[in-house]
Amino acid sequence: MMRDAIIEPGSLKLEGNTLSVGVRMPWYRALPLSSVCDLVLDIDGQAIDKASTRWLINGVNYREDELPPLYQDWWFVADTAILSGTLSDEVVAQLDPTADHAVHVGLGIYIPYIDAGNGTLLVHEGNRETMKLEKKAA
Repeated sequence: MMRDAIIEPGSLKLEGNTLSVGVRMPWYRALPLSSVCDLVLDIDGQAIDKASTRWLINGVNYREDELPPLYQDWWFVADTAILSGTLSDEVVAQLDPTADHAVHVGLGIYIPYIDAGNGTLLVHEGNRETMKLEKKAA
């Protein structure tokens, strides 16, 4: 729906082995955190291990499997979530901090108020951007 705005410009960071990027909601109204699923993050074609993926929103850092019961906590349209994950030492060593990097973010969102006939509507969205790693503040 609004896939071209999913990745927040200038938000790609690497701290140690943790890669993170800002994610904007690809929907036009707030959704409960229980709606978020199927998180994907990769850089230069290197996928982040799903076991290390985290979703930081409203000051709390969640694993994807912690999101389904959070139907009373909300992701608001103006809020940026931070999607992060751990890279291997080999991948980190290959990341040139001065180069552009191909970043891919994907996610699914259940739309709880739309019945798709066989359950709640699930929309998968994603985007790819070319970005530089932002320098860590000193």
